[in-house]
Amino acid sequence: AVTEENPASSVTETEDGFLMENTQIRVCVNRCGEVISFILKESGREFAAEPMNRFHLYKDVPRLFDAWDIDSNYREQEVEAAVDVKVEIQSQGLEAILKVTGRISESSYTQYIRLAADSRRLVFDTEVDWKELHRLWKTAFPVQVYSENGINEMQFGYVERPAHRSKAYDKDRFEVCNHRYSALCDGSHGAAVLNDCKYGISMNGNSLELTLLRAPSAPEMRADNRVHQFTYAFTAWEGSFTDCDVVRQGYELNVPALTMPGACESFSLASIDKENIILDTMKPAEDGSGDIILRLYESKKAAVTARVHVELEGCRAYLCDMLENVQEEAVMENGDMLMDFRAFEVKTVRLKRAGE
Repeated sequence: AVTEENPASSVTETEDGFLMENTQIRVCVNRCGEVISFILKESGREFAAEPMNRFHLYKDVPRLFDAWDIDSNYREQEVEAAVDVKVEIQSQGLEAILKVTGRISESSYTQYIRLAADSRRLVFDTEVDWKELHRLWKTAFPVQVYSENGINEMQFGYVERPAHRSKAYDKDRFEVCNHRYSALCDGSHGAAVLNDCKYGISMNGNSLELTLLRAPSAPEMRADNRVHQFTYAFTAWEGSFTDCDVVRQGYELNVPALTMPGACESFSLASIDKENIILDTMKPAEDGSGDIILRLYESKKAAVTARVHVELEGCRAYLCDMLENVQEEAVMENGDMLMDFRAFEVKTVRLKRAGE
């Protein structure tokens, strides 16, 4: 049982910082709120190459479009970032939480570092009263993973981009976009930075550097000066990228489980036997017929045959286009459909209940 003496996720103060631990990972946080160690217990592998979640602040004065451009020379104009940092233990039990407060130049911030029980995801829940002008704020995660290319999620898949600057074309991609995650990995292990609303990132060698905020003066002076709330996270895994759960981790950060009072022994409308096939959407049909639409996609660039099981007695399934127009009936036996997915393929399925 989880008790104060036996927490599922614990945090204790050490000589030089804090130790956060659950059944999956062991994390050391220094007194600046930086992660100086991130160890997966299943392998004992250390993932932190240097302090992670280290804040960097740069002068940011683009030559042309103030609110839209970042010039590549920002890295040569770094200024002092976090100061007056204070870290204290907030709670432990089902979730261990550290509270970090400090200043970024003229701005004040509060960050809660969270580690839930049985989770490999270290979450950084952040609020900042942003009062800067012409500044670029990033957080860096240098990891002990070395890869020629990084992986940036996009809708229904991902894009690989270089994590180096060896060619002129690569130098122009010093800042790229990502959706819920960006990852560095090799054939044996990998690490990823997840986010819920920050879609610019740079990948420099073995470092994932997420852009948190900018402070343009045009077309509106100090347009971004207000209180911002956002969340990002770090996770790591052993094994290949194809077999990892980073897509699920990104979804869980962005769409936490909705809970409400009630009772049910168990229920699942649909289930899939392959981890790389994601059920992205389940909704009523747009035509008002009462049919249920499922939209699934292959997320890891790995063609596969998946068994999709539907818990609706007597229903019939139809493959559709993206506009939900029926193309052909799918073969279903005892609620099971065998579906062949090409790499990154999206499939839309319409479920009609018996008698409709």
